[in-house]
Amino acid sequence: MPAPSFSVFVNPLLATKSIELGRLVVDVHCPWQDFCSVKNVSFTEEDVSVNSSLLLRKVLDTSKGTLFHLRLTRFLTGICKTKQDAIHSIVASEARSYLLSNPRRHFVRLCLDQDRQDWIETVVKEDTNGYMIVGIH
Repeated sequence: MPAPSFSVFVNPLLATKSIELGRLVVDVHCPWQDFCSVKNVSFTEEDVSVNSSLLLRKVLDTSKGTLFHLRLTRFLTGICKTKQDAIHSIVASEARSYLLSNPRRHFVRLCLDQDRQDWIETVVKEDTNGYMIVGIH
């Protein structure tokens, strides 16, 4: 049975171009370093599900006491003077999540490229874990 997926909340938040769905990485906390790009690989609308929430403030209010809320509060507190200022300074009106459907199928497709095969082989030889980005929030 494959290992379950896990989430990583990266601090600071990343620029859109610094990460991409399907990217192969060594460090999930720094996905912009030591990665194998998936340029020239396209995903269809059916491959990527997009969840948009216009109720970001409500989601944050109902997530109090969760690890997500704790990490987001810590991140925002680093920018603001106090925890209360951090929570009140959230001005985003929308949150979007992108999820790659059936990532194993896409991984097999990525592995058909010789450069990606070489990158994966190097990671395995170095006895390092490799990960694939399958969701972005």
